[in-house]
Formats: sequence, structure tokens, C-alpha cells
Amino acid sequence: MTNRGGRPKLHGIDEYFRPASEEGFTLNRVVCKLCSKTMAKHTSKQLRHLHTQCTAYRQLHEVIPSRQSLINTKLDSVSKASKDALDRQAAVAVFTSGKPYSLYEEPETLKLFQMLNSAYKPPDRNRVASFLDPVYLDYQQRVKALLDDAPHLNVIFDASDDISSNRIINISIEIPSSVAFYWTTIDTKDHDHTALTTLSLIKPSLLEIFGHDFSRLNAICTDTCSTMRKLHREMKALPEFSHCLYILCDSHGLQLLIKDIVESKRWMPIFGKVTFLIAFFNKAKLQLSRLRIHQQECYRQRKAFITAAITRWGTQLAAVQSVFDNKDALRAFACDPVILNGMKQVISYINDLEFWANLEMLFKVLQPIGHAQANSERDRAGLGEVIPRWLSIQASWDALEEAGQDPLINYQELKALRKQRFDVQTDDIHYMAFALDPATTDPKHHLLTTDIVRRAHNFLEDNINAEEYGNIFREFCQFRAREGNLFGPGSRIYRAASEGTPHHQHVLDSWRYLHSMNVSLAALAKRVLGALANSVPSERSFSSINFLHNKIRNRLTVTSTNKLTFIYMNSRVLRRLETAQETPWRIPSGQSWETADVKLLLELEDDFQDCIFVHAGTDAETESVY
Repeated sequence: MTNRGGRPKLHGIDEYFRPASEEGFTLNRVVCKLCSKTMAKHTSKQLRHLHTQCTAYRQLHEVIPSRQSLINTKLDSVSKASKDALDRQAAVAVFTSGKPYSLYEEPETLKLFQMLNSAYKPPDRNRVASFLDPVYLDYQQRVKALLDDAPHLNVIFDASDDISSNRIINISIEIPSSVAFYWTTIDTKDHDHTALTTLSLIKPSLLEIFGHDFSRLNAICTDTCSTMRKLHREMKALPEFSHCLYILCDSHGLQLLIKDIVESKRWMPIFGKVTFLIAFFNKAKLQLSRLRIHQQECYRQRKAFITAAITRWGTQLAAVQSVFDNKDALRAFACDPVILNGMKQVISYINDLEFWANLEMLFKVLQPIGHAQANSERDRAGLGEVIPRWLSIQASWDALEEAGQDPLINYQELKALRKQRFDVQTDDIHYMAFALDPATTDPKHHLLTTDIVRRAHNFLEDNINAEEYGNIFREFCQFRAREGNLFGPGSRIYRAASEGTPHHQHVLDSWRYLHSMNVSLAALAKRVLGALANSVPSERSFSSINFLHNKIRNRLTVTSTNKLTFIYMNSRVLRRLETAQETPWRIPSGQSWETADVKLLLELEDDFQDCIFVHAGTDAETESVY
């Protein structure tokens, strides 16, 4: 038989045996090293012993694999269709998470994929980039389908610039009392951001959403600058936009009230010292490190300083609070012998007891505005909450004045500043929204003055055509007076919201129900109360754009950034809708009205049914049911 090479079959058997005596193999007896069995020296018998009789040998070879493993499995493989599907999903994961295109080129990431499936090679940056357009179109179709199903839409837009100094305008679309979608970013290039130019720039995007029928365009919300105010007037004069409601962002208005206060003669020196201290420690890293030692001693943790920026909502209050919260650490810092030799101005501010007293008063003044502003920034913030929010600020100051703890605060000056800014930032539509709240029809309601009702009437005159005005005005008067079949004192529309239901949502749902009964005023009320009172969707869009288009990715074009932002923001909104984790409002049981069963919806309808005929038999004047 021809010797083909390689190891013989019985190679390595002797390593498991030793001679039976010290005389070597002369006696032809061996002992198994694993089980100590003595047997004749015979290679085949020794092999048979190991395989059939020696338990220790079998256990050893179950744990230790052979030195040369056999190829007993077929090689993994991925079909082209599976590879394309995996690559697309990998690209979607990059787009929706805001990660760089080169994510899968990192060695450790590649190693992870090899461990998961050795046959799959993740896409490189060019392959990921090739999926941007199809994924964007897919998300755009999904968003457009939802927008097309909505009877009315609110439009929010704002102008700014990105990290590459491109001048841009972004547009967001809100479904009333539901979610807001990012729509697009427009590169304005060398165009002026005047009112008419802005209109010409955004109109093509509006045509994408509404076509040439703008009747579904309910309201337009912008910031409070003079350009946007003029834009509102220009659009109102155009026939296709004459029906729209035009709203100034309430959060911007509250921010301007803060600006009025901190720049007033009384509070400017105090706020100036706050900004000086924060700027000093932001620049002097050694002194900041020394201060942090005192923070650890005083608070057992570090406390950061917040830099104020007039365009960043809430940063003025946060700056004041951050300095006030570090009072003990700052005073300990000022007593440190290492510090006493220099920085006289910083030490003088810290050791000034009057400064700390004034700082505490400034914090008390700004705190109600900060709370109101935070509330104004939430999703689905309605117009009916604007006037109560501004009045709550004055109520907080009145309570502070009545307590008499801070006599050095000039409350009359604060009241004048609030009223001046309030008059500038609110329009007739805010008064109308406030007057549509059934709670304000109570004769004991002290917040509704004659001026508020007059402004609501002005809104009706400016926004209702002559044919409908008489009927709507009559219904409005009946609603305010609690008269007639629909609006009698016993009508359920005047009842308070059930526990767990937001008041503004209860009011809107009440008018929605009346609208189903063809009440003319209800159609208008539904539009007014369904309008958005802030431009937060645009502000969030700018934040997302700056997150995606950062210094590391500064070569991104405006077009690519727009598509990335669309996927990044709207994927989250769509996910919320699909998983029902966030809904317009929840009933007390925790169930969403959007997913309520038929029985529950009938119960909700019955709650309002009495408002039709509750006083039909007792009213002296019989009126038709609308």
C-alpha cells in the first residue's frame, strides 16, 4: 500500500501511558495515566482502552476540541436581496439616530457585525449616502399621507442661519391638537428676509402641502419681530390667505418681557453683575477649579453656571438662579487666602450683601415668567391659555406684594412693563380664544373685563363675512349670556372638565361636539382653539439642524441637511403615533380618546347630549336647534 504521508492512525497513543515498572518496557506492560489500569503493551489495545473503557479520557476530549477541527458546516452566505435590505436598514439607523455616514467603517463596529454574521459586510459611507434620497422620499410620503387626512393644518416657520452661515427658513406643519411635523428647510441664499420675499420663498412649499386650495390652512404662527408682523398683514390682504389666522409666538413675547425687566433701570445693574461673574468663571479656568473645591465642600457636588443669551428662552432666569445657588461656595471662595490678593472687582461683588438681596428679589420677579414660559413651550399649547398665562404672572407679583417681604421691589413698574408688553404681544384672536372658554361666562369670573369682550367682537368683525356675521354674533352673545336652547345655564358645556382631562382639551372637545350639530360659532371656535400659540416646532427644527450639521460634518449641503432633518425628526413623531405612547390627551382611565371603543365614545356623546334641549321647555323664547 502506498504511503501517502501524514500522521499514522495510532500516533500519540503512548503519551497517555507509562511503563508498568522502573525497568522500562522490557516487561511489555503499561499503565494508563488517566485511570491507572495496567495492561499489555499493544498500541491497538491501548487505543481501544481509551475509547471504550477510560472514562477520564472521554470526558477530557468532550471539553478540549481537536487540534484540527473538521469543516462540518456549510459556509454562511447572504443573498443580494438580503444584502440590499440589510444595507438599507443600516442606513435608516444612521439617519434616524443622527450618526455619521462612516459609522460602520469603525474597526470595532465591523468586528461586531462579523461576530453577528460573518458573511455580512456593513455599508461604507458612500453606500449609506446612496440611500438618503429613497429613505427621505419614503418618510415624506408617510408624512404627506397623514397631513392629507387632516381637515385643517397649522403652519409654523422661522428664519435663521446654520453652522456654515447659510441663511435658511424652516417650515413645520402641525395637525391641530395633535403632533407637529418638520417639513422643509429653504436656502434663501442672497435674498433679503423681507415680508414679501419671505412669502415668495415659502409659498412653493405651501403648494406642496395644500396644492392650490389653501382652505385647509388654519393658522400661521411666527415669531414676534416686525418683519413677521408685516408678513401677517401682507398675507391677510391676499385672497388665498385671507381666511387664515395669524398668531405671534407667546414664548417669544414672554422672553421679551424678561428682556424688558433685566434691561430696566432698576434691575440692569444687578443682572450686569450676574453676567460678569458668570463670564469671569467661564474664562478663568484656574479660579473655576478653585471654586469647584468649595462647591464640593458646601454642596458635595459641582454646580454649573448658566450663560444668559437674550435669544435663548429661559436663560436669564437660569443665570440668576445659577449664581444664587452658588452663594455659599462663592462667599467661601472670596474668603480663600489664595484669592484675596487679586480680583478685587469679583471679590467686591461676592462680598456685597446688597447684591445678594437684590439678586434674590430679581429671582422672585422672574420666576413666575419662567414658569409661564416653560408652560407656553409645550406641545399643543392653545390660544385660550395665553391671556390666563399673562394674568397669572401679575397674580404672582400681587401675592408677593401682599406678603410684604420685599418692599424694595417696585411693583407698579413691573405692572406697567407687563401691561406694555402684553398689549404689544396679544391680538384680538387671543381675546376671542379666552372668551370662548365656558368658565369665563360665569358672572363671578373677575378676569373677563369689558375690554376683553370688545376685543373678541373686533375679531368677529374682522374675520367673519357679512353673511355669517349676524348668526355667529348672535350665538356668541347667547354663549356669553348662557341663554337659549344650546347655551342655557344647565348646558353641559359649562361644566368643569373631568379629573385627568386638561381644561383646554375639554373646552376644545366641547366646541367640536357643537360643531357636529352645525353650530356656526363652533366651527370658528374649533379653528381658534385648535391654533398653535407658539413657534416651538421651528425652534426644535433649528436645534436638530445644528445637531446634524455640526463642525464634524460642516460640508453637508442645505439640501442634504434638510433630508436628514426630515428623517431624524419625523421618524420620532411617527414612532410616537405608531406606538401610541403620546396622544393629544388621555381620559381619566388612562385610555386615549383616539383608541377608545364605541361604547366609551357613546358615553362621551351622552355627556353633552343634554345641552340640546335642557332648557327648551322653560325658555320663554323658543328657538330652533341648530
